[in-house]
Amino acid sequence: MIVAEQVTDKLRKLPIAAQEEVLDFVEFLLEKSMRRDRSSEQSGEQKAQAIERWAKSHSPDTPVIIDDSREIIYED
Repeated sequence: MIVAEQVTDKLRKLPIAAQEEVLDFVEFLLEKSMRRDRSSEQSGEQKAQAIERWAKSHSPDTPVIIDDSREIIYED
């Protein structure tokens, strides 16, 4: 029995509400797969341009805040 048949057989045994959850999950997996495929189709130059656009959209003046509670031990 192939996987699709096994899934179908088990799916039929579930209540309708659970079948709807399975459908929702399958649609999520398909969308995730399509996004991954589109991402892998990009050339190196396209990926570099996307990273550059992202970097330019973030101001270099934005301070980086690192929460370091260890600084308390150095206070007088």
